[in-house]
Amino acid sequence: MKNSNWIFTLLTAIILVSIVGCAPQASAPLPVSPTHDDSSKVLMKSNGKLSSRLEMLVQSSTLRTASVNDQAQALSLPAQGAGSLAHDEAGRILVNIRLTDTSETQQQALRNAGAVIQNISDPYKTISAYVAVSDLSAVADLQTVQSIEEELTPGTDQGSAGGAMNPSQP
Repeated sequence: MKNSNWIFTLLTAIILVSIVGCAPQASAPLPVSPTHDDSSKVLMKSNGKLSSRLEMLVQSSTLRTASVNDQAQALSLPAQGAGSLAHDEAGRILVNIRLTDTSETQQQALRNAGAVIQNISDPYKTISAYVAVSDLSAVADLQTVQSIEEELTPGTDQGSAGGAMNPSQP
């Protein structure tokens, strides 16, 4: 009887080892956590106003100082061209800021927080601005700011409108 228990335990162990050995192995490093830096310490309390991509840039000490190419790769975006983050010459990211108030006072508050305003839409209560990753938290902390989303570089249509074929072509 003791022999059969030993054999059963051995067979169970062999089966478990073979199952675990068949588990897929990670071939790539895990992505950077959007809420923790490299030492797994929370950098700041999220106020929920930043898009998930911007939140990831702000929360990761590695991504905050990474190159445009590395940031794009971490965010699953192309580094340049259509669908990439729009940057100015200083490396600031173009964002759309939704506010409760677009008055001159609020525009100045955005400037003081580091925003370089490009466009103001009073009817939609939005302001487009270039903001450095290091200034995104300060902009998001303003009371009248409701949300901030990154602006992606638009694509261009090299063909005819809507991609329709020219009827005069064969």
